Parts: sequence; C-alpha cells; structure tokens
Amino acid sequence: MFSITFTLYYKIFTFPALRLKIAKFPDFNYCAIIARFCLFFNRIWTKKSPSCENFNKLSLFHKENVNHEIKEALKLTNDDLVYKLVRLRYVDNQPNVLVTTYIPYNLFKEFENIDFAHVSLYDMFNKFNHPICKISRLLEVIKADETVSDLLNIEKDSPIFYFHSYGKDKQQNVIEYSISKYRGDINSFLFDLTKID
Repeated sequence: MFSITFTLYYKIFTFPALRLKIAKFPDFNYCAIIARFCLFFNRIWTKKSPSCENFNKLSLFHKENVNHEIKEALKLTNDDLVYKLVRLRYVDNQPNVLVTTYIPYNLFKEFENIDFAHVSLYDMFNKFNHPICKISRLLEVIKADETVSDLLNIEKDSPIFYFHSYGKDKQQNVIEYSISKYRGDINSFLFDLTKID
C-alpha cells in the first residue's frame, strides 16, 4: 500500500501537503482531518495580506437538471437536480483557477438561500453534517479554449491543469463533483508516493 502526498506550489507559496495513509485504523478520525485540511485549503484562497490580493469571484450559482456526466459522477438519477457553482479564484490579483462545482440538491436543499459569494462551501458542508472525508482527483493537461483563456487571462491553447475532483462524506455519498482548470504558467503539483509496510 502507498500513502500519497499532494502539494500545490504557487510562485513562492507552498501549500502544506496532505498525507493519507491508505490503511484502516478504526479509532482514527480521517473525516475530521480531511475536513480541516479542506477548510484550511479553501481559506488560503480568500486570505488577504499587504503583499497580495487573493479572493474568489462567484460567476454562477443555480439549480439545474443533471446530464450524463454529472449523473454518473454524483451517482444520481435522471430526475435529480444539482446546484451548479462557478467560481474564479484570484491570487496576487491574477486569475488563477476556474472551478465549476456540482452539488446534489436533494442533500442540501438549504443551500438555495446561501450566498456563496461570501460563504465557504466546505464550511457549509460541515454545518449541515456532511464533512468531506475522502477526495479523489483525476489530473489531465489540456489546452485552454477561447472562453477559459479569456477568464484566466492566458493565450488560447495554452496548457492548463484540468482536475476532476470527487468529494465523499462519511456515509460515502458523493457530495461534490468539481472541474478545476488551473493556469499552467503559475502552478505546479508534486505527488509523493510512499510505501507503507
């Protein structure tokens, strides 16, 4: 078995890695640790300091019907609804990542009245007793299309990091499916695999 360390580097910033040992310890609260990491990671994006300006711009939040991709990712039916949340994250006043998130409506009907321009999504998952306990990510490198290049302020066809993320709660419900498009010129990712005896 292996443990995986995932680190995101942005310029001079290094985000602490999350090390998950893929083993079973019945008394170990992985959910609490992952939830804290998610909150920490989410708050980094909105932290402000004298030398840089980091913030989110909410582009879209509404309910919609599922398509095949979303239905498969969130394990829903054709009749289910989802929230679609689109955010553009800035670091040093530069657009850094475009994130589109899908959330099952039937588990979070209260979200309809929440203003995610000013509220953390992971805070709300915790508040409504669905903390993220496991995250799986698929990474690809693709070319930016015209829309993405305009939003991220890069040239069309520039390489970008393209993540599909699946977040599960402690009941193993997939409560978050996110598609993230990171600029390739100012981000890098380190994956550290360690063998577990």
